[in-house]
Amino acid sequence: MNALMSPQQRTPYALYIHLNEYENIWGNDSNSLMRALYCAELLLQQNARMNESDPRPYIDKEKKRSIFKETMLAFVRDTACLRKLMQWPALNDAEKQDIEAKIAVLRAENKYGQEDTLFASVHLIAESWFTVVHDILKKCYDQLSSRQTADFLKLVARIIDSQQQFVRILEYMSHRDYHRLRINLRDASGAQSRRIYEVPALARKVFEGFWAQLKKIGIPPLMVLDNQHEHVGLYRLLSAFQDLTRSFQAFLFNHYLMVGKILGASSLGSLGAQVNGLVGHAANSIFPELDQLFFDYTQITNFRYGHMSGNVVMEKELQWQVADYRPYEASHELEPERVKEVIAQYFRCIETQDIRGWVLLFHPEEGQMCDAPGSRPFKGSQKLAIFMKNFYKAFQSVVPQILDLTIEKNTAICHWKMNARTYNDTLLSFSGVETFRLNPQYQIMYALADYDAEALAADLLMGTAGMDYPKPVQFELYH
Repeated sequence: MNALMSPQQRTPYALYIHLNEYENIWGNDSNSLMRALYCAELLLQQNARMNESDPRPYIDKEKKRSIFKETMLAFVRDTACLRKLMQWPALNDAEKQDIEAKIAVLRAENKYGQEDTLFASVHLIAESWFTVVHDILKKCYDQLSSRQTADFLKLVARIIDSQQQFVRILEYMSHRDYHRLRINLRDASGAQSRRIYEVPALARKVFEGFWAQLKKIGIPPLMVLDNQHEHVGLYRLLSAFQDLTRSFQAFLFNHYLMVGKILGASSLGSLGAQVNGLVGHAANSIFPELDQLFFDYTQITNFRYGHMSGNVVMEKELQWQVADYRPYEASHELEPERVKEVIAQYFRCIETQDIRGWVLLFHPEEGQMCDAPGSRPFKGSQKLAIFMKNFYKAFQSVVPQILDLTIEKNTAICHWKMNARTYNDTLLSFSGVETFRLNPQYQIMYALADYDAEALAADLLMGTAGMDYPKPVQFELYH
């Protein structure tokens, strides 16, 4: 940890919260992080006492008291966990007294009331914790093969969770009292915190090392998901990275909510960015590869377990007689050529991705399509449209071919083959048989597709598992 900031790093924000002076207190030895956390503990206690003695009747002291209490409990828990994992020594009484004396001098200045002290303290507490986060992430990168890496990452996620809850205390500042301070601060923005800004880059270094390790040992990430019992340690790491990106996104999103409550979402921050633009930052995953990984697995399992799709709900619907999925059984004499044209149009709409045209071939209320024998049918125009939208999430293009079509009265049995290009450019070919029943108006009342969805899932798994996940061209927290 760099104990002294360069002149370029002494931003208005850093100058306001006395960050350079606090870094001098923290120092740069084996106890520096424990001193940083002790500073944070003292600031927590100081502000909690200040809240209790706050004479302003319009302040929600009870809510702030609750946040201080929860934060202190989290502080004690996480500090104990840190000392155990990181093997940090405890501070002695002389070190604590020295820190207390220096903080007393630094916190003597309070030009703009209690909001001034609270605002500066909250940011300093965050700085101390994110200093710890930096140190943990660097250790994770250096000790990637360690069994402790997942525990370290989960602790980082928990620390960030605690901070995003604590920062909410700023929502309970007095608008009138805070805004006077805000105008005087002008350019001093928490967005200038290099520690918070650097967390995604450090986390990505750890993640990319892990991703490279999977490639080196020849275990595709999809296989880690699909064989968790065989790759327990690797799966715990995947889960830890997922926790980390969620916690950081929650930190950013709660920051957006907090700032919006104090300034209004249409306001410009002190760095010129509109507050409601902050929500875009929260939407950016630190690890977009994980987003793609879980989407891939979702598509694969959609096919693998398609035969049981919706069964839990359908069982209750039938038990309580709130739905009727019995196949249309009425028999009518229909013109074979017109039936043939309906079936041809059915597959043309699939090939041209004409969802509306495909849905219009069905009876608007009673028409139903069952994508696998035994699964819950999609019934009615709205649900049929949803089925096709999901279909095109899996396939970017499909070329169906009718191999054989048998028509008897109002029933058609069609053997088909489909050549498909999946959402991720995997080429697949599969075949099946589909049974149709039409009403006298030549509307489809019932369609049942039967194909080997599990084999399709296996092909998609093998094709997708062998693909490289593209690294983001550039990851930036603010863009």
